[in-house]
Amino acid sequence: MVTGVVSLFARSAAATGTVTFDHVDLADYPHLAAAFAAPSPAPPPGDDLFARTLRALLTGLLAADRP
Repeated sequence: MVTGVVSLFARSAAATGTVTFDHVDLADYPHLAAAFAAPSPAPPPGDDLFARTLRALLTGLLAADRP
């Protein structure tokens, strides 16, 4: 359902022309501005995404129990 909604928004934006975000003040969104300024490096192509995700999840769950 979410994919359908997103695709409808994308189609309507594509039909109306170029979408700009000139009206958005990036000072209100510092994390978003930092992500656009310096995106995270891509993982190596041979890296297993499932293993990394599972490892990060387990590490987060185990670390969250510590006071």
